[in-house]
Amino acid sequence: MGLATSFVFLTLVIGPLLGLFVAVTGLRDGFDGRSRAAVGGGMLIGIGGFYLYGALNTLISCQGQDVCGGASPLPLFGFAMVLVALGLLVEGITLVRGN
Repeated sequence: MGLATSFVFLTLVIGPLLGLFVAVTGLRDGFDGRSRAAVGGGMLIGIGGFYLYGALNTLISCQGQDVCGGASPLPLFGFAMVLVALGLLVEGITLVRGN
């Protein structure tokens, strides 16, 4: 369990970077990369939604209790919103380029 927990922090960094890389390379390829850009944008939205769930879970479970050690879900919430907005921007650009 401890080893699996240590990989969570690695996925916090690698997941969004991978989604951003796929989205940018898809957008750079123009018309041929639309499907790759759509996958990258969807990946960013999905990861952002997952982080948003984690932030809301922390907010609800730690409300009014001292057991969380002063954990603040605001940085995770902000990061989740940035990822969702970036994913929606990539999807919008892909949609406009496709028409």
